[in-house]
Formats: sequence, C-alpha cells, structure tokens
Amino acid sequence: MTGTLVLALMVGALAQAPAAATGGSAENGKALWDSAKTACRQCHGNAGEGGFGPDLAGRGLSADEFKRAVRKPWGVMPAYTDEQVNDQAVADLTAYFASLPKVAQTGAPRYTAPAGAPAGQHLATDAYGCTLCHNPEFAAPRRNLGGAAATANMATFSKLVYEHTDQYPMGRMGNYSRDRLPEATLQQIFDYILALGLRVPVTATGTLATSDGAYTYAVTVKNTGRKMRGGLAAEELTISLALPAGATVTNTTGLNYQGVTHDPKGDAAVWTLPRLGPEESQAFSVTLMGGTAASGLQQGSVVRWAKPLLRGNPAAPKLTLKDPSIPETGDQVNISFPAAQR
Repeated sequence: MTGTLVLALMVGALAQAPAAATGGSAENGKALWDSAKTACRQCHGNAGEGGFGPDLAGRGLSADEFKRAVRKPWGVMPAYTDEQVNDQAVADLTAYFASLPKVAQTGAPRYTAPAGAPAGQHLATDAYGCTLCHNPEFAAPRRNLGGAAATANMATFSKLVYEHTDQYPMGRMGNYSRDRLPEATLQQIFDYILALGLRVPVTATGTLATSDGAYTYAVTVKNTGRKMRGGLAAEELTISLALPAGATVTNTTGLNYQGVTHDPKGDAAVWTLPRLGPEESQAFSVTLMGGTAASGLQQGSVVRWAKPLLRGNPAAPKLTLKDPSIPETGDQVNISFPAAQR
C-alpha cells in the first residue's frame, strides 16, 4: 500500500469521524434544523450552505467545536444557552452537517441593504444580520414595542438584545455580545426602528359554527397592547371578510356593519371601527348559506387601520428594501382561522 493511498484513507476516516464520535443523530439534527424551534438557517442557509453566516455543511466540525461556536461564538452571532440548544441537540446538529457534502460555493445572504438605505438598515442587515430573522423593517419587534410604547426606550431594547434569554429562555434568539455589538451601534439600529414607527399589536382570529345548513364565521379583533405600559391604539379600522362566490349573507353581528362590497376581486362583508385601544377587543360575525358557504372565508380577509401612519409618514425613512407584509399606508393583519376550518 503506497504512502499516498494510506494518507487518503486516513483523511477519509477523519472526515467521517465527527458524525461517529458525537453520538448524535443526523436525522434528528435535520428535523431540529428545519423546525420552527430554530432560526439558524436564516443566516446559515436552509441546508447549511451559508449566507450571512458561514457554511456548515461538510465542514467536519466536532461536537465540541460546534458547541464552542454555539455557546461562545467568535463573530457577531449571539450566544445560545443550554436551555435553547442542549448538548444532545448540538450532537445531532453536528451529525447532520457531517452527513452533508461540503458546498462548492457559499450561499448568498437572505437580504442585503441596497445603496442609499438608511444607516440603521445597513447595520441591521449587512453588519449584524438582525433583519435576516426580523425582516427588513423589523415588523414583529415594532409590534411588540408598540404594545408597550411607554417603555420603548434604549434601556429596554438593549436588555432584549444583550440579555434576551433572561426574558425568553426558550426563545430562538441568543444573547448578543456588547464587545461585538457596541451599545453606540445598537443605538443607531434602535433609532432606525423608531423612525419607521411603532406598530399596534392587533390580532384577528376566527371560529366557525354550523347549524341547519348555515355557516357562521366569527372573528375577534383584539389589541394585545398593555394599557399600563402605554400601548398604542389603532384608529380608523376596517374589518373585511372575503366571502366565497355565490354564498348568501343571512345575518351579521358587530358594530358599524357597512354591508357587502363588490369589486373584481370578490365580495366582502365590511365593518368599521373608529378606535381599538390596548386590551380592547371587538367581535364580528357573518352567517352564510348556499352551496359555497362551507368553503370558508377567502384569502384577503383582513383588518386594516389608517393610524398610526407608517410608510405614509413624511418623516419615515424612504426604503427600497421593504417588508411585503406592511402596506404602503396604515397597517394591517390577516384574519386567521384554525387549519381545520379553512
């Protein structure tokens, strides 16, 4: 056996060693990686091919090396606790990536801020990767902050970033390092978020009841903000329930019913509300009969509100990289029904 062949066999054996030595399950690692319990793929790619973060597939990391990178990252990545990613999960993820071939070319980041984007968006997107999970306009964090607007200050925000697991021990985000994300830089990102405008945390959930061929779709619209923490109010609301073609409206409940509107996209039962304050809710329902009544409310059932003004505010940053879930004026939330009732 030649020295070259011996060396080749040794290298091949070492390349396979991490998967065997960890005691981890590649199958379980893939399931964890793909699940909603983690958001690692937003930076590292759907199959570990890399993007904003480095590629992981086929890198040959040992479980100890992988654990070190998760608990005490070298770069800007937040650190994750044992409660979030325990040692068995680390072993499973190590085995999963060891089972994959090394990528020929690292993947592209999910987002990159365009030239001329606000400084805060550049920092949050290209330097620290915040928007890879939180989307270009921080849609969800702005809702959370808007639900407690009186305490939406830098002190509160910095705790959410540097001490995130104190409040969300099982959350999908770890704790950022003050050394690698200095507070002065975080302030610029926070200023960008405030300039976009805080959002009202409105939810809209539905239920279905049937009786003698009648189908009643009920929707509860709620502002989940907190009064004692200065939660914002939504103003000038429109509740629009998209109706299946051919169904007949036999009854409605709820304040300020406006009737059924007709346009090329379809019919909709519509209500209006002047205001929905924090911790307030309103209920609406429409009862349908006819051959299509059982098919459910259609896509496009939505609650919209005109104020607070977001993108339409002249003082708001002018963005090219945008979140498609946020309308050009006002704000909105889609009405959701349990899967079995869709």
